[in-house]
Amino acid sequence: MPTTSPTTIDVIELLAGRLTAAQIASKHGVTEREVLVWRAAYVDGLRHAASVPSRKGAAWVVGVSLLLVGVVGASRTALAQSGCTQTLPAPLITFCADAPAHASQVNANFGQLVTWVQQKVGTVGSADVTMTGALNLGGALTVGGAVSAPRYVLPYSNWNSGTPGAGGAAIVNDNVAFDALMIAGNEVASPGTRKINLYDDVFVNRNLAVQGTLSAASVTSATVVPGTVLGGGSSFCNGSSSTLRSCGRFGVGTCGAGCGAITCTRGTATSIAQGACYNPTDGHGGYCYHVLCIQ
Repeated sequence: MPTTSPTTIDVIELLAGRLTAAQIASKHGVTEREVLVWRAAYVDGLRHAASVPSRKGAAWVVGVSLLLVGVVGASRTALAQSGCTQTLPAPLITFCADAPAHASQVNANFGQLVTWVQQKVGTVGSADVTMTGALNLGGALTVGGAVSAPRYVLPYSNWNSGTPGAGGAAIVNDNVAFDALMIAGNEVASPGTRKINLYDDVFVNRNLAVQGTLSAASVTSATVVPGTVLGGGSSFCNGSSSTLRSCGRFGVGTCGAGCGAITCTRGTATSIAQGACYNPTDGHGGYCYHVLCIQ
Protein backbone atom coordinates (compact mmCIF):
# COMPACT_ATOMS: atom_id res chain seq x y z
CA MET A 1 0.00 0.00 0.00
CA PRO A 2 1.20 3.58 -0.63
CA THR A 3 2.61 5.42 2.34
CA THR A 4 0.55 8.39 3.53
CA SER A 5 2.47 11.56 2.69
CA PRO A 6 2.75 14.68 4.89
CA THR A 7 0.67 16.52 2.30
CA THR A 8 -2.18 14.02 2.62
CA ILE A 9 -2.03 14.31 6.40
CA ASP A 10 -2.34 18.09 6.09
CA VAL A 11 -5.39 17.67 3.82
CA ILE A 12 -7.00 15.42 6.44
CA GLU A 13 -6.25 18.07 9.07
CA LEU A 14 -7.91 20.62 6.77
CA LEU A 15 -11.02 18.45 6.52
CA ALA A 16 -11.03 18.05 10.28
CA GLY A 17 -10.85 21.79 10.74
CA ARG A 18 -7.54 21.68 12.65
CA LEU A 19 -5.58 23.51 9.88
CA THR A 20 -6.57 26.22 7.43
CA ALA A 21 -5.84 26.33 3.72
CA ALA A 22 -3.66 29.39 4.34
CA GLN A 23 -1.54 27.54 6.91
CA ILE A 24 -1.02 24.58 4.60
CA ALA A 25 -0.22 26.84 1.62
CA SER A 26 2.40 28.69 3.64
CA LYS A 27 3.92 25.42 4.87
CA HIS A 28 4.33 23.94 1.36
CA GLY A 29 5.06 27.16 -0.53
CA VAL A 30 1.95 27.02 -2.71
CA THR A 31 -1.27 29.00 -3.07
CA GLU A 32 -4.47 28.41 -1.10
CA ARG A 33 -6.18 27.52 -4.39
CA GLU A 34 -3.79 24.61 -4.88
CA VAL A 35 -4.51 23.38 -1.36
CA LEU A 36 -8.23 23.37 -2.16
CA VAL A 37 -7.47 21.36 -5.31
CA TRP A 38 -5.72 18.75 -3.12
CA ARG A 39 -8.72 18.62 -0.82
CA ALA A 40 -11.07 18.11 -3.78
CA ALA A 41 -8.87 15.28 -5.13
CA TYR A 42 -8.86 13.55 -1.75
CA VAL A 43 -12.63 13.85 -1.38
CA ASP A 44 -13.15 12.50 -4.93
CA GLY A 45 -11.02 9.52 -3.98
CA LEU A 46 -13.23 8.84 -1.01
CA ARG A 47 -16.36 9.01 -3.19
CA HIS A 48 -14.94 6.53 -5.68
CA ALA A 49 -13.92 4.23 -2.85
CA ALA A 50 -17.46 4.28 -1.51
CA SER A 51 -18.79 3.16 -4.91
CA VAL A 52 -16.47 0.12 -5.15
CA PRO A 53 -18.16 -2.99 -3.58
CA SER A 54 -14.95 -4.75 -2.63
CA ARG A 55 -13.14 -3.73 0.52
CA LYS A 56 -9.86 -4.44 -1.25
CA GLY A 57 -10.86 -2.23 -4.15
CA ALA A 58 -12.00 0.52 -1.83
CA ALA A 59 -8.73 0.45 0.07
CA TRP A 60 -6.78 0.57 -3.16
CA VAL A 61 -8.72 3.59 -4.45
CA VAL A 62 -8.19 5.43 -1.19
CA GLY A 63 -4.49 4.59 -1.30
CA VAL A 64 -4.15 5.86 -4.86
CA SER A 65 -5.98 9.04 -3.89
CA LEU A 66 -3.65 9.59 -0.96
CA LEU A 67 -0.60 8.94 -3.10
CA LEU A 68 -1.87 11.34 -5.79
CA VAL A 69 -2.31 14.15 -3.32
CA GLY A 70 1.15 13.52 -1.87
CA VAL A 71 2.83 13.51 -5.27
CA VAL A 72 1.01 16.65 -6.42
CA GLY A 73 1.86 18.50 -3.23
CA ALA A 74 5.49 17.43 -3.21
CA SER A 75 6.05 18.25 -6.87
CA ARG A 76 4.42 21.67 -6.60
CA THR A 77 6.52 22.53 -3.58
CA ALA A 78 9.68 21.40 -5.32
CA LEU A 79 8.90 23.49 -8.38
CA ALA A 80 8.17 26.53 -6.23
CA GLN A 81 11.44 26.24 -4.36
CA SER A 82 13.80 25.11 -7.12
CA GLY A 83 16.06 27.59 -8.89
CA CYS A 84 16.30 28.13 -12.64
CA THR A 85 19.24 29.13 -14.80
CA GLN A 86 19.46 32.90 -14.49
CA THR A 87 18.75 34.40 -17.91
CA LEU A 88 17.50 37.81 -16.78
CA PRO A 89 19.79 40.57 -15.42
CA ALA A 90 20.04 40.52 -11.63
CA PRO A 91 18.15 41.14 -9.44
CA LEU A 92 15.25 40.08 -11.71
CA ILE A 93 13.94 36.60 -10.93
CA THR A 94 13.98 34.01 -13.73
CA PHE A 95 10.96 31.69 -13.52
CA CYS A 96 11.07 27.98 -14.38
CA ALA A 97 8.73 26.50 -16.95
CA ASP A 98 5.52 25.16 -15.33
CA ALA A 99 6.60 26.51 -11.92
CA PRO A 100 4.21 28.60 -9.81
CA ALA A 101 4.82 32.34 -9.99
CA HIS A 102 4.49 33.85 -6.54
CA ALA A 103 2.93 37.30 -6.47
CA SER A 104 5.80 38.71 -4.41
CA GLN A 105 8.35 37.61 -7.03
CA VAL A 106 6.32 38.99 -9.95
CA ASN A 107 5.79 42.29 -8.12
CA ALA A 108 9.51 42.47 -7.31
CA ASN A 109 10.36 42.05 -11.01
CA PHE A 110 7.97 44.81 -12.09
CA GLY A 111 9.17 47.04 -9.26
CA GLN A 112 12.78 46.67 -10.42
CA LEU A 113 11.80 47.48 -14.02
CA VAL A 114 10.04 50.65 -12.86
CA THR A 115 13.16 51.65 -10.90
CA TRP A 116 15.41 51.17 -13.93
CA VAL A 117 13.07 53.10 -16.24
CA GLN A 118 12.80 56.03 -13.81
CA GLN A 119 16.57 56.16 -13.42
CA LYS A 120 16.89 56.66 -17.19
CA VAL A 121 13.92 58.80 -18.24
CA GLY A 122 12.24 60.10 -15.09
CA THR A 123 8.92 59.44 -13.40
CA VAL A 124 6.79 56.71 -14.97
CA GLY A 125 3.47 58.12 -16.16
CA SER A 126 4.88 61.56 -16.95
CA ALA A 127 5.25 62.83 -20.52
CA ASP A 128 8.48 64.62 -19.58
CA VAL A 129 11.87 62.91 -19.89
CA THR A 130 14.36 63.68 -17.12
CA MET A 131 17.87 62.27 -17.32
CA THR A 132 20.53 62.52 -14.64
CA GLY A 133 23.20 60.57 -16.49
CA ALA A 134 24.95 60.85 -19.84
CA LEU A 135 23.07 60.39 -23.12
CA ASN A 136 25.06 58.42 -25.68
CA LEU A 137 23.59 58.32 -29.18
CA GLY A 138 24.95 56.22 -32.00
CA GLY A 139 22.64 57.77 -34.57
CA ALA A 140 20.88 61.03 -35.38
CA LEU A 141 18.78 62.99 -32.86
CA THR A 142 15.71 64.84 -34.14
CA VAL A 143 14.16 67.39 -31.79
CA GLY A 144 10.86 69.10 -32.60
CA GLY A 145 11.11 71.72 -29.84
CA ALA A 146 13.74 73.91 -28.21
CA VAL A 147 16.94 72.47 -26.75
CA SER A 148 18.36 74.15 -23.66
CA ALA A 149 21.66 73.30 -21.99
CA PRO A 150 24.21 75.28 -19.97
CA ARG A 151 27.00 74.01 -22.21
CA TYR A 152 27.36 72.16 -25.50
CA VAL A 153 30.46 70.05 -26.00
CA LEU A 154 30.93 68.70 -29.51
CA PRO A 155 33.00 65.54 -29.95
CA TYR A 156 35.40 65.22 -32.86
CA SER A 157 33.79 64.25 -36.13
CA ASN A 158 34.50 64.12 -39.86
CA TRP A 159 32.87 66.97 -41.77
CA ASN A 160 32.89 64.99 -45.01
CA SER A 161 31.13 61.95 -43.56
CA GLY A 162 28.20 63.69 -41.90
CA THR A 163 24.77 64.62 -43.24
CA PRO A 164 23.91 68.35 -42.98
CA GLY A 165 20.64 69.56 -41.54
CA ALA A 166 17.74 71.28 -43.26
CA GLY A 167 18.95 73.64 -45.98
CA GLY A 168 22.49 72.25 -45.69
CA ALA A 169 23.17 73.83 -42.27
CA ALA A 170 25.52 72.12 -39.83
CA ILE A 171 27.99 72.66 -36.97
CA VAL A 172 30.75 70.05 -36.85
CA ASN A 173 33.89 69.81 -34.71
CA ASP A 174 36.07 68.42 -37.50
CA ASN A 175 39.38 66.67 -36.83
CA VAL A 176 39.83 64.93 -40.19
CA ALA A 177 39.36 67.16 -43.23
CA PHE A 178 39.72 70.75 -41.88
CA ASP A 179 40.80 70.45 -38.22
CA ALA A 180 38.44 73.25 -37.26
CA LEU A 181 34.97 74.01 -35.91
CA MET A 182 32.90 74.06 -39.09
CA ILE A 183 29.80 76.26 -39.24
CA ALA A 184 27.73 76.11 -42.41
CA GLY A 185 24.60 78.19 -42.96
CA ASN A 186 21.54 77.20 -44.93
CA GLU A 187 20.95 77.74 -48.63
CA VAL A 188 17.17 78.16 -48.68
CA ALA A 189 17.27 81.76 -49.97
CA SER A 190 19.87 81.01 -52.62
CA PRO A 191 20.41 77.34 -53.51
CA GLY A 192 24.09 76.56 -53.75
CA THR A 193 25.12 79.48 -51.51
CA ARG A 194 25.01 79.00 -47.76
CA LYS A 195 24.27 81.99 -45.54
CA ILE A 196 24.85 82.86 -41.87
CA ASN A 197 23.45 86.04 -40.30
CA LEU A 198 24.97 87.57 -37.14
CA TYR A 199 22.97 90.37 -35.52
CA ASP A 200 25.18 91.22 -32.53
CA ASP A 201 28.71 92.48 -31.98
CA VAL A 202 31.42 90.06 -33.02
CA PHE A 203 34.89 90.27 -31.52
CA VAL A 204 37.77 88.54 -33.28
CA ASN A 205 40.62 87.88 -30.86
CA ARG A 206 43.04 86.59 -33.49
CA ASN A 207 43.58 87.00 -37.21
CA LEU A 208 40.62 87.33 -39.57
CA ALA A 209 41.08 85.78 -43.00
CA VAL A 210 38.51 86.50 -45.74
CA GLN A 211 38.72 84.44 -48.94
CA GLY A 212 35.82 86.18 -50.65
CA THR A 213 34.60 89.78 -50.90
CA LEU A 214 34.52 91.84 -47.69
CA SER A 215 31.77 94.47 -47.66
CA ALA A 216 30.56 96.82 -44.92
CA ALA A 217 27.94 99.56 -44.61
CA SER A 218 30.57 101.77 -43.03
CA VAL A 219 34.16 101.48 -41.91
CA THR A 220 35.49 103.49 -38.98
CA SER A 221 39.14 104.33 -39.25
CA ALA A 222 41.32 103.58 -36.29
CA THR A 223 44.88 104.08 -35.29
CA VAL A 224 46.95 101.31 -36.79
CA VAL A 225 49.50 100.02 -34.33
CA PRO A 226 51.77 97.15 -35.38
CA GLY A 227 51.87 94.22 -33.05
CA THR A 228 49.74 91.39 -31.69
CA VAL A 229 46.26 91.95 -30.23
CA LEU A 230 46.17 90.32 -26.79
CA GLY A 231 42.72 91.44 -25.69
CA GLY A 232 40.76 94.56 -24.93
CA GLY A 233 37.26 95.71 -24.09
CA SER A 234 34.33 97.99 -24.86
CA SER A 235 32.30 100.30 -22.64
CA PHE A 236 28.92 101.89 -23.31
CA CYS A 237 28.09 105.19 -21.64
CA ASN A 238 24.75 106.96 -21.33
CA GLY A 239 24.39 110.28 -23.14
CA SER A 240 27.64 112.11 -23.82
CA SER A 241 29.96 109.95 -21.76
CA SER A 242 28.24 110.95 -18.53
CA THR A 243 27.34 107.63 -16.89
CA LEU A 244 28.81 104.18 -17.45
CA ARG A 245 26.02 101.79 -18.38
CA SER A 246 27.90 98.64 -19.25
CA CYS A 247 31.36 97.36 -19.96
CA GLY A 248 32.58 94.18 -21.61
CA ARG A 249 36.10 92.82 -21.76
CA PHE A 250 37.96 90.03 -23.47
CA GLY A 251 41.46 88.68 -23.19
CA VAL A 252 43.69 90.84 -20.99
CA GLY A 253 41.39 93.88 -20.91
CA THR A 254 39.77 94.96 -17.62
CA CYS A 255 36.92 97.40 -16.90
CA GLY A 256 37.14 100.36 -14.57
CA ALA A 257 34.42 102.38 -12.87
CA GLY A 258 34.14 105.24 -15.37
CA CYS A 259 33.39 105.70 -19.03
CA GLY A 260 36.22 104.44 -21.17
CA ALA A 261 38.09 103.18 -18.12
CA ILE A 262 39.41 100.08 -19.86
CA THR A 263 42.94 99.05 -18.99
CA CYS A 264 45.28 96.35 -20.20
CA THR A 265 47.02 93.94 -17.86
CA ARG A 266 49.37 93.14 -20.75
CA GLY A 267 50.33 95.17 -23.79
CA THR A 268 49.47 98.79 -24.63
CA ALA A 269 45.91 100.15 -24.51
CA THR A 270 44.98 101.54 -27.94
CA SER A 271 41.63 103.29 -28.46
CA ILE A 272 39.68 102.51 -31.62
CA ALA A 273 36.30 103.55 -33.03
CA GLN A 274 35.17 105.87 -30.25
CA GLY A 275 31.94 107.76 -30.78
CA ALA A 276 28.16 107.78 -30.58
CA CYS A 277 26.53 104.36 -30.65
CA TYR A 278 23.39 102.43 -29.80
CA ASN A 279 23.15 99.63 -27.27
CA PRO A 280 20.44 97.14 -28.35
CA THR A 281 20.55 95.41 -24.95
CA ASP A 282 18.75 98.23 -23.13
CA GLY A 283 17.51 100.19 -26.16
CA HIS A 284 19.44 103.42 -25.47
CA GLY A 285 21.84 105.57 -27.41
CA GLY A 286 25.10 106.74 -25.93
CA TYR A 287 28.84 106.86 -26.39
CA CYS A 288 31.08 103.85 -26.96
CA TYR A 289 34.73 103.28 -26.16
CA HIS A 290 36.63 100.43 -27.78
CA VAL A 291 40.13 99.57 -26.59
CA LEU A 292 42.59 96.94 -27.84
CA CYS A 293 45.54 95.66 -25.86
CA ILE A 294 48.38 95.42 -28.37
CA GLN A 295 51.87 94.12 -27.79
